[in-house]
Amino acid sequence: MRRLALLLALAGCADDAVTRGADWMPDGGAPDVAVPDAAPDARAPDAAIPDAAPSDAAPRDAAPPDAAPDAGPPDCTAEIDRGREELAYAAPHEALKAFEAALARCPDDPDALFGAALAGALDNVELTYMLFSVIGAVGNLAITRDEALAEDVHGELMRLRAELQRALDRANALDPDDVDFEVDAAWLYLGVEPRVVYRGVFDGGDLHLVRAGLGMILGLLDVMCAQDLAGPLLDTVNDLRDGFSGLDFAGIGGLVARLTDDRFLGLHPVDGARVFAESRAHLGAVGREFVSAIEWMRAEDDPRPQVSRVQDAGAGRVRLVVASLAHRDPDAPDEPPAESPFVATFDGAALAALAHASLAFETPGELVPWRTEAIPVLATVLQAGAKFGALDAFLGDALPVDLGALDRPAIEALLGQLMPLPIALDFSAFYDDPTGLRFVLPRTAGGALVAEWECPADLDERGLPSGTRGIVCGGDAVLTDAAHFEGALPPDGLASSFPYLAWDDPTWNGLLWVDLSGLGVPGWDAPGWRRPDLFALDAALSVGLSPLLGLLD
Repeated sequence: MRRLALLLALAGCADDAVTRGADWMPDGGAPDVAVPDAAPDARAPDAAIPDAAPSDAAPRDAAPPDAAPDAGPPDCTAEIDRGREELAYAAPHEALKAFEAALARCPDDPDALFGAALAGALDNVELTYMLFSVIGAVGNLAITRDEALAEDVHGELMRLRAELQRALDRANALDPDDVDFEVDAAWLYLGVEPRVVYRGVFDGGDLHLVRAGLGMILGLLDVMCAQDLAGPLLDTVNDLRDGFSGLDFAGIGGLVARLTDDRFLGLHPVDGARVFAESRAHLGAVGREFVSAIEWMRAEDDPRPQVSRVQDAGAGRVRLVVASLAHRDPDAPDEPPAESPFVATFDGAALAALAHASLAFETPGELVPWRTEAIPVLATVLQAGAKFGALDAFLGDALPVDLGALDRPAIEALLGQLMPLPIALDFSAFYDDPTGLRFVLPRTAGGALVAEWECPADLDERGLPSGTRGIVCGGDAVLTDAAHFEGALPPDGLASSFPYLAWDDPTWNGLLWVDLSGLGVPGWDAPGWRRPDLFALDAALSVGLSPLLGLLD
């Protein structure tokens, strides 16, 4: 057994036999398949996936296929129906086999193509969630510095990426006008819990949503696959997941020092540059496909139950409704999960921000301002991730706010209040020079962050101030504008309670611009964007992150 498979077993992450082992049967399951008491894989013989091609055990005197003048086009109805049944049975991997069998007979059939795209997406999103969950879970094991394991993780990420890319290729091969795919149910599990069940008709709008979702997941996977993980991967992930809420500045500095290890978070020596570059196209398509989905659904007029629909919310806003989120009562695990719709509201500015973010990935010089455009995009991603449970694998309970209880406009407003960063993002320049993730980290020395404060009387014996977790100067501290880093950064006219950090690249690989008029520095009132230097980046972080620190007390 491969090492990662063993770790999956140790962490309790399971295949369909475990994740689908509840005693209840998803509503809308296949009527002709008996519901087993055990795992869905324990099927009756007649539940087998049809062969991908007709049997060659024909009588010897049968006419060859090309001699049958009345033979019509190949029929893949049975395979497609079987795929739908497997989706309703919460078995996306078996559904994928059925749809691929249909594609073997009918390579251009829209139902076979969409079914394969949908089943491939569901199957591999589940596996991706399990992989990221297990990376954190095995951080407690004794083998946390096994570099071979890091390469195993890289290999699994690359395999998942290839499967998700295959699903996206199939979705991209479809014309939205040709998509009319009805399901009784199509389940998405994350871990052992059902999180989403799609019911009704998938149409062209849903095709755009599938493309947007796959583009987002692939873009993030691209960034991860591009990294060289041959370092303290599991120790770091475990500390981030389980200890972030209790870290002070010294602990954070220790984590950053680990991440800046020369072996860690640079470009992967084989796949790094190529995969990093491909994330540009994947992420760049997300906003465009999402806006296309909204426009498609606004124009549709279909009385049948829809998987997704758009409603007029008044005042120029629209409401996206997707059926449905699944909620299993932990006190009644054998009961079918309750269902409720996923709802997200967008105004014209939010949709314009999504569209412009896509353009910025492809167009040099297109800046995406944080407060007016990046926040609406981030709020959209966070709402979906929180409602569908996808953030659990990455952040656990580390967030100080329950995003799942908020709607999209509320998350947008919260981000604007807590992170009013005076920055803009230049995605095009960021991708001009492929790099590892170390570029976003400040400089460390001796296992700690290089940092200085402007409240000398407030520092304790460790050199840390008395404010929030040793990050900022205390509220009563006297601030003194000073030079930093042995005079390399002269006094700047801003007495700040936030730490000054040393950055090897203040522009974050070309990603950042700063609006000096938003920094509150005397004499710097003229609006406009500029590439940050050490002072401008530190000042921007001080202005933009200080409100967030209040939540960490």
